Amino acid sequence: MLTHCPITCPKRQLFRTLDERCINVKVILTIVYLDYFNVLLYNIVIKELWMKNAIKVFWIIVIFGFIFIACDNVGNGINNDVATYAIGDTGPGGGIVFYDKGTVSDGWRYLEVAPVNQGTDIRWASASFSAIEITGTGTAIGTGKENTALILAVDSEAPAALACINYRGGDKSDWFLPSLDELAELYKHRNRLNITEYWFWSSSQHPMVSSGAWGVDFRENESNSKSGGFKNYGINQYVPGISVRAIRAFASSSDGNSGVTTYTITYNGNTNTGGTVPVDSNSPYLKGSLVTVLSNEGNLVKINNTFTGWNTAANGSGTFYATGETFIIDTNITLFAQWTSTSSDSCTVECLLIGGTGPGGGIIFYHNHAGFAITGTSGFLAHYLEIARNNMTIDLSWASPNFTTTDITGTSMALGTGKENTALILATDIDAPAAKACVDYGKGTDFDDWFLPSVDELKEFYKLLEQPGISQDDIPISGSFWSSSQYSYNMAQLLSFNTITPGQVMLSSKASGNLTNGFHVRAVRAF
Repeated sequence: MLTHCPITCPKRQLFRTLDERCINVKVILTIVYLDYFNVLLYNIVIKELWMKNAIKVFWIIVIFGFIFIACDNVGNGINNDVATYAIGDTGPGGGIVFYDKGTVSDGWRYLEVAPVNQGTDIRWASASFSAIEITGTGTAIGTGKENTALILAVDSEAPAALACINYRGGDKSDWFLPSLDELAELYKHRNRLNITEYWFWSSSQHPMVSSGAWGVDFRENESNSKSGGFKNYGINQYVPGISVRAIRAFASSSDGNSGVTTYTITYNGNTNTGGTVPVDSNSPYLKGSLVTVLSNEGNLVKINNTFTGWNTAANGSGTFYATGETFIIDTNITLFAQWTSTSSDSCTVECLLIGGTGPGGGIIFYHNHAGFAITGTSGFLAHYLEIARNNMTIDLSWASPNFTTTDITGTSMALGTGKENTALILATDIDAPAAKACVDYGKGTDFDDWFLPSVDELKEFYKLLEQPGISQDDIPISGSFWSSSQYSYNMAQLLSFNTITPGQVMLSSKASGNLTNGFHVRAVRAF
């Protein structure tokens, strides 16, 4: 086990001084040695004074070697990768250690602070984001790194956070803006750090106002040091400039990897026909790290398709990420390349036909070559809708008995909203029969993303039946079908496939089907 000496102890200071002097001694001795050695060689070779000068050469070599070896061992009591660190020591990033939680968890044990400020008159948020709330930031010790990632995920140019992650002390790239409690801990050691500035920003959003963030005044006594400030402080001439000091978390060599939580990010070409998938050189990441999504740097290609971005699901039903987008990693993740067909709507082998079979085994009834947004997802752009070939069951009500008069806020009639409508229904009424039957359809398969369609999505399916050459004999369907579009707190919308009222939007009580007069349900999915 390595022993450790605080940075200010005499032994460490002595070693540091001797080490600097040894460098100078080596240079001087080398010059003197070469000059004197030339004289000795002249005496030996020219004057033939063999015995007398050979002995001198021997002792010069011995003494010279001893000094070099001694100098090389002068600092051996200090190790840059020490077993343990004390408060006040120099950390691996060249900062000053100011916190030790005693054991490793979440990949770190110590906090070190940069020896200099990263800014002395700096804003918390960029101009366009000074009133935007950053959801999810914490104040506790250990939250600063994730706070910083959350800030930059929303405001990529946030001056205070950006200044910290751009700091490269000790060639480390994991510096961040401290949380409120991390900054308060730093405050306890302000005299050791010789800080002369007054205010310092934390990475903690103020809980009472979206335009405020926490800071610490290093002039005050400890009980009054924490205070909030507006995020645009630093550009107002009437407000004292606010400073920024980056910190980083780390574990020592003796701590090993105990308690370290890391996650990997992997890219998948998803049926590409050429090129190579990108590899993130920073993976694996520590939990809570900010990840920047890579571009198609390996020039992935797919015949008759254009690369459009990445998705957590191969079929595009997951979370979409554009090149350069950032997110906080909290699980292992695979990003699949997403492709948009460049074939014309007249269709080649790469194009799926209306009325044909979709990936989930349903009937393709809608195609939009440019793509259409699926609300409630992170940028998912779909091109097709398919509908299940059979009804889920008959005589289903829209709501379960205890929720027949409960308002489901936010549902819509529009195309592309059925998936979000279904989620909104089940978030309130987890046993809502119509919606639940749809999301349960396909569970246990590769296509478990079915939903109860909106009214306008059902209308698109009805249009399929009106196309020349297609009839209800080809696609048997009749009766009225629930949509996921609420009409009022106790009524929802249906679409009629009856011959008497074909294609008409109808209204019915959400309770219909609990006793009599049940309606049909047919699940839909987007891809």
